[in-house]
Amino acid sequence: MGVPFYGYEESTPMVNHEMEEKMKSTPQGAKEMQWNEESREDHFYRVVEGEVEPVWSTFPTPRFVDERIELAKKLNVGISIWEMGQNFKCLFQTL
Repeated sequence: MGVPFYGYEESTPMVNHEMEEKMKSTPQGAKEMQWNEESREDHFYRVVEGEVEPVWSTFPTPRFVDERIELAKKLNVGISIWEMGQNFKCLFQTL
């Protein structure tokens, strides 16, 4: 089972440092993280100055990785991590 260590903002792929920069540059009250029960992953919503609608992003979190590991165990399959060079220390600790 593939487990991505990269994310998307809207439909644009993003790597770790790009997401970190966007989240750091967004004021605290203008961003929110929500767990999506259907996709079983975290979605980040942030308000971008000049935009009418919030921008949504999805990026792997420890909870996302835990979910995928448990599913792989249930299905009796292995996992393959995509984009391991992203330096996600919190995700590697999950493994």
